[in-house]
Amino acid sequence: MGVAGTLLNYVCMDMKEKGIDTLYLITNHTSFYERYGWEFFCMVQGDGEPEITRAYRMYIHRSSI
Repeated sequence: MGVAGTLLNYVCMDMKEKGIDTLYLITNHTSFYERYGWEFFCMVQGDGEPEITRAYRMYIHRSSI
């Protein structure tokens, strides 16, 4: 696991310790997050944003954290 994966794992563990069991992420970097268990949720478009992008979610209680 590289630096980015280690940081992502740390954030997920921190949220789990705080009682947060589902995380959401908006990104166009698909393969990286899918590699770490994030699931595609839906397409989203922010207020005033011209393009849509992908939203992902992670159920922390099901992950390998």
